[in-house]
Amino acid sequence: MTDPRQIADAYIDIWNTADPAGRQAKIAALWTEDAQFADPVAQAAGRAEIAALIGTVRDTYPDMTFAVTGTPDGFGEMVRFGWSMAAPGTAPVVRGTDIATCRDGRIATVTGFFDLVPQGAVPA
Repeated sequence: MTDPRQIADAYIDIWNTADPAGRQAKIAALWTEDAQFADPVAQAAGRAEIAALIGTVRDTYPDMTFAVTGTPDGFGEMVRFGWSMAAPGTAPVVRGTDIATCRDGRIATVTGFFDLVPQGAVPA
């Protein structure tokens, strides 16, 4: 079984990594080569597109950080966890739930859902 806490923490750490080369190295270690990402506003296929997507989010919201919320859980190769995005010391502007499917301990797919999105917080 995949460790839900370990996967969630490593995933969120990637979103908080400012250095593109460091972020790319973490993506290579955690995601499968053919990984897929989808949420209501973005889709990415493969590590390069996932890295570009995360870089765009970081460039758009440079003062924001992500955090795991609640207790990640899962079964088999599935992991579910909550997350939030906020500027340090402020309330989250976005909260969501992501479902990751893993293969051999690495993320193969992530499907994300927004739980709280104040109007105008995330571009459509």
